[in-house]
Amino acid sequence: MKQNKMKIVLALVLLSLFLPASLFAADDVTGLWKMVDDETNMPTGVVAVYKYHGLVYGRLIATFDDDGKTLMDDMYRKIYTSPFIKGEPSYNELTMIWGLKERKTKWHSGKIMDPGDDDTKPKIYDCE
Repeated sequence: MKQNKMKIVLALVLLSLFLPASLFAADDVTGLWKMVDDETNMPTGVVAVYKYHGLVYGRLIATFDDDGKTLMDDMYRKIYTSPFIKGEPSYNELTMIWGLKERKTKWHSGKIMDPGDDDTKPKIYDCE
């Protein structure tokens, strides 16, 4: 009886060694993400979220017109610029998410920027 219990314990220990580490990792957040306006529920843009040196970043690559369907600007045309950010970069090249670190099953300690518009200054928030 003792030997059967010992075999079961040994089998469970061995099984736990072979479980993929991804079961205990944070969800993969990389890819293309559609931004949606909270008030109108219409798409406003697309952000490319990627990992670089173990951290997560997100860059705005396209923006939509008010109809949520017509492409207004993208990272190749760079028509609209941010007047409140030094150098007046185009909105469609801004890194809007940066520095997210993985800890167990969460991403934490990053920053996210609301780029504002011609009348509203950008705001930076902590994100998790």
